Amino acid sequence: MLKVLKAIPLLIVPLLCLGSSFVIDHKLMQGVILPKWLWVQLMAIPTLLFIVVGVFLKKTRIIFTKADIVLIALVIWLIVRASVNAHLNEVMVLKVLAGVMIWLFIRLFFSSQEVIKATLFIYMAVIASQCILGLLQLYGFLGSHHSLFPITGTFHNPGPFSGFVVSGLPMALGVYFVTRKKRITQRAQRGNNKEEFHGEEEKGLFSVSIGGGKVTTWSSIMNGWISGLITWVKQLTGDVCLHYFSQVVIVLLLLVLPAARSRAAWLAGAIGCAYVFWFFRKELKTSLRADNYRDFASALRIFALPKKLLVFIGLLVFLASFIGLYKFKQGSADGRLLMWQVSWEMIKDKPVMGWGSGGFEAHYGDYQAGWFRSGKGTSAQELVAGTPDAPFNELIRIWVEYGVVGVFLVLGILYFCFAKLRRESQRDTKKSLRGFVFPSCPDIYRGFAILQGSLLSILVFSLFSYPLDVAPIVVQIIVLIALITNLQSATYGLSPKTYNLNPIISKLAALVLLALIPYIAHQTLNQYKGHKHWKEAYQLYQYQIYDDAAEEYEKALQYLPANGLLLQVYGKCLAMDEKWEQAKEELSEASNFRSDPILYTTLGDTYKALHTYDQAEKAYWHAWQMVPHKFYPKYLLVKLYDENGENEKARNLASELIGKEVKVESVAIGEMKNELMRLLQK
Repeated sequence: MLKVLKAIPLLIVPLLCLGSSFVIDHKLMQGVILPKWLWVQLMAIPTLLFIVVGVFLKKTRIIFTKADIVLIALVIWLIVRASVNAHLNEVMVLKVLAGVMIWLFIRLFFSSQEVIKATLFIYMAVIASQCILGLLQLYGFLGSHHSLFPITGTFHNPGPFSGFVVSGLPMALGVYFVTRKKRITQRAQRGNNKEEFHGEEEKGLFSVSIGGGKVTTWSSIMNGWISGLITWVKQLTGDVCLHYFSQVVIVLLLLVLPAARSRAAWLAGAIGCAYVFWFFRKELKTSLRADNYRDFASALRIFALPKKLLVFIGLLVFLASFIGLYKFKQGSADGRLLMWQVSWEMIKDKPVMGWGSGGFEAHYGDYQAGWFRSGKGTSAQELVAGTPDAPFNELIRIWVEYGVVGVFLVLGILYFCFAKLRRESQRDTKKSLRGFVFPSCPDIYRGFAILQGSLLSILVFSLFSYPLDVAPIVVQIIVLIALITNLQSATYGLSPKTYNLNPIISKLAALVLLALIPYIAHQTLNQYKGHKHWKEAYQLYQYQIYDDAAEEYEKALQYLPANGLLLQVYGKCLAMDEKWEQAKEELSEASNFRSDPILYTTLGDTYKALHTYDQAEKAYWHAWQMVPHKFYPKYLLVKLYDENGENEKARNLASELIGKEVKVESVAIGEMKNELMRLLQK
């Protein structure tokens, strides 16, 4: 306990970093998403101070493993590829620096088992708090942050919320398994105490005699309760508390995850828990026998089945579940398959180096337009097409933006996280077992299942979603990788070779890190100011006060010069105010960072107003080819042809649109069809 109390200042950092999930500021544009990133960037400052003080006071040494070296190489590659778009480099560098500081802090200061236990408790406590918020939203006590979904926690939709909390399921399950022995020991002690209590009762200490019989008094009952409570409190060690708390977390997660309806989270939780179960299978089998559950085990016959049959049954269950998840929201799944196919076209053009940071957002829409223009797209794909900012698969996004080099570096880190550990020598085995965070687990490698299972659940979730855009999930990944690396370090007598950094070089590195504090603070403040002006501009735009909105957009651009979405909405505002030349400049600049059908329809309107009809036609066609089920771009084309006197084109296209299958009927589409009918009659 004394060690934990001394570590409280250190534990505040992971608490605040994981607590970024609760940060919301509606004064900013994207007030549910962006403030979480700003908070994490600010947390880099105290972590930097901790690191510098620790190095100069010689309280810690900077020690690297092979996993750390690969991670540093990945960080360098991310920054290099971010420089492809110069202005985007600042935003990317800030995120990377914040992540590196958190990782380095955990690596340097979180090596003792007491601190790691406390970190796991904080990790699960934050997740439990999010689950409680989700349940309160589900039952109407709190409002969600999305108009279409009842559960979002403090996230912008159920997807990131589910991805954040699901990693707590395998962690809580693993903690439950490894602390179960403590609980069994506690029960045995309580049973002995009860026997002693009954023995004292027989001696007459807690009863009175009436007519030759014994009657238990209220005082004896109260004494028994108090005695039992005192005994129970005395036995509440850290492991026993974790045992109880892990059960609470499991129950909360099982209540909230089905209601959130995230298939990616369901699959991630199932695979993460399966990983934990697999590594604790021997303990479970032994526990069933030790606890006299032989009848239960024999009835199930699980452990008696041949391994090949078990594998076959498991594959059947997995296949059936996968098909069920696919059919549950088939349109969404088909849309993601289309994203991956188009992303592969992008990868084929730049497989090694990638498109650079922000490359997916900048070019995906153009490639999807080319996909449908070439005839590769099907009619079913036309109905599910969209223009996302992420491919809903982080491995694909890394390949698109950072090439095969980035993919190999990421896989290298994961290899070191999941590679089988080997002890240096038999002499170190006892030392390793004593130093491991959960000594009750007989095999160190199996004990890593707690952290590995949680990390695996996030990795599975990342194959179907966009967790790298969500600051709290990025913090989870960093914390888990750093803790796994700590457990693999030489402190525990395990195999990874370590490389000590020279004390002088360590201090020089600390000074360099110290010099980064003003840069991080300044750039974070700029982002805050930019998004604040953006929100004010958005509100003015909604009230159609375009002049004042344009002024606020200009102020926002001073702080966010390369934000594609900001440039797009600013250009749209100028177009609504009929400042066509300026709108054309801003929208053309936005097209360097973003490919969006709204951008090109607005650009088409601008060219049309400037009587540049050929370019307007190209812009409208490009907007339609990006998302062929959209009605509006072709409607604008009909009006362009009608205004330009191209009656044949206008008539043919209008007839096509009137008979077109519409994905979602709306009042606006009905009005456009009526106008097309009047045009045909004319």
